[in-house]
Amino acid sequence: IVSDTCNSVTSLVAGLGVVPNPPFLMVDTNGPVARQNHAMVYDPARGVSVMFGGLVQAQSAAEAYPQDTWEYDGTQWVRRNTVTAPFGRVDFGMVFDRHR
Repeated sequence: IVSDTCNSVTSLVAGLGVVPNPPFLMVDTNGPVARQNHAMVYDPARGVSVMFGGLVQAQSAAEAYPQDTWEYDGTQWVRRNTVTAPFGRVDFGMVFDRHR
């Protein structure tokens, strides 16, 4: 779960939804596949939540740890293709660095 202090939105990725504060409301989206043990961070400079990695249900271990990066602006998910990316991972942390 990651909080967006600009739009009062909390993003939840598992069933992929949005929870306005308050009340708790799940909204269907066209975004990343359901996953667990991923990391998310809010980027206040661009007004998006950024998600990476996690564990997905897959046919093989190689497919279970995605290296995909997604952004959520409170309305829609967008997959970001990056030039480089770390290996897929679980149970890790991310932070926003406003100086970079």
